[in-house]
Amino acid sequence: MPAIFGCEVMFSDDKFPICLHLDEARVHELSVPEDITQCFPMCEIIRQAEHVERKYGQNVERNWPIMGIQNIALQLRGSDFLLDYYADPDFAHKLLSISLQSMIASLEYFGSSGADAGLVANQNCSVPLCGPTIYTDHLFRYEQELYDATLRLGRGYLIHHCGVFDQFASIYRSLPEVRDLQIGWESDMRLALDTFPESHVEYFICPVFMKDSSKADVIDKVRTLVDTAGSDIVRVSFLFCDLDNGTPDENIHVAVEALLA
Repeated sequence: MPAIFGCEVMFSDDKFPICLHLDEARVHELSVPEDITQCFPMCEIIRQAEHVERKYGQNVERNWPIMGIQNIALQLRGSDFLLDYYADPDFAHKLLSISLQSMIASLEYFGSSGADAGLVANQNCSVPLCGPTIYTDHLFRYEQELYDATLRLGRGYLIHHCGVFDQFASIYRSLPEVRDLQIGWESDMRLALDTFPESHVEYFICPVFMKDSSKADVIDKVRTLVDTAGSDIVRVSFLFCDLDNGTPDENIHVAVEALLA
């Protein structure tokens, strides 16, 4: 998403892509594109989808990850965006609005193209950086607008919160229905299940824990999480993401065995 505003994305062989934020003057001139489908890389995604359809006679859905409201603003502005909440709140809200409107424009295009992109995922990876007070005072109103747009388009809502979830549970509960909830390592699973009885809860297992822990610790942690879920285990998933090189195979094996026990 930041690429449509001109952010350069750096690729390398040994790390995730890195988005370079815009300089001070350029970021202050930003506005929502009139037609997001004419912006790179969206226009290229659409062109390639059409090419594959012509070549193979297969339907290719035209969609892309819409990211998250504050995530986009941070990548456009850099870490100074967190200072803008205090030093220049009007500008912070301008960037949040631009992020939101570009996300909604993407969702509206998905609907008009016939794509079935599943749940709408608002990625709140960076929300723990600002904390629950800033989130409530500045950011949550935009999430409510995204939620309303999601319902208007007939879609379900997913919250991706890969940090500790607990302090944000009561704020998120202001949304009437959350279909899927992704919560980070050391979050209180029981709190999530009880606060969102309508939700499927996905729990992220820390890759550092999987790499550095003993087999016994892995088994104990997984079994504790399963026991905490209790009879609600049917609406829980465990996500073993970003496992690092050097993670012992046996730790992966015992984790799976602990889940199936």
